[in-house]
Amino acid sequence: MPADRLAVVAREVFGEDRVSVVPFLADAIDEAAGRAESAGSDALRLGRGAGDRLRGHRGRGAAAARRPQVSEREKSPRRGMCAAVLSLEAIAVALSTPVMITISEVSAPLALSLGLGLAVVCVLAAGMLRRESGYYVGHAVQVGAIALGFLAPMMFVVGGLFALLWGSAYGLGLKIERERAEAFAEYDRRHGSVD
Repeated sequence: MPADRLAVVAREVFGEDRVSVVPFLADAIDEAAGRAESAGSDALRLGRGAGDRLRGHRGRGAAAARRPQVSEREKSPRRGMCAAVLSLEAIAVALSTPVMITISEVSAPLALSLGLGLAVVCVLAAGMLRRESGYYVGHAVQVGAIALGFLAPMMFVVGGLFALLWGSAYGLGLKIERERAEAFAEYDRRHGSVD
């Protein structure tokens, strides 16, 4: 749709004063920033500025913009690494389902329930990693992925590789968290606590 026709529709939806057509992207960004700054009194009253959409909540709504940001001290490298392993493992386990059906001749209902079920558990476990219990579920997933090797022998290898990745991510993440806690404690001791 040409920009002029899109502008006509946008003006009907958003109002004449909120829509303009600018020929170049850089000019459009400048105009948008200018409009945001001119509306600054409203943004200041709400405690937000023009850059919040880009920095904080990434377009997930007003409630997300008001949610406090996670400080550097609270970020968990272990959680990020383990979630990445579980996410990739979910894909690998889900792809083992057709292998179990075609090559290993496992019945379709059994292969679907085990393969896709374990993939769903991987995704759920990745989401549960905010709590320590999520890591226990992650450990159990590794056992389940290796156990799929009894149905599709290649899963002994694939499950073992993911178990190795999981163990490495878990152990390295714990080490980094411990070292960061020590570094922050030392910083607080030298410079005084920020709390």
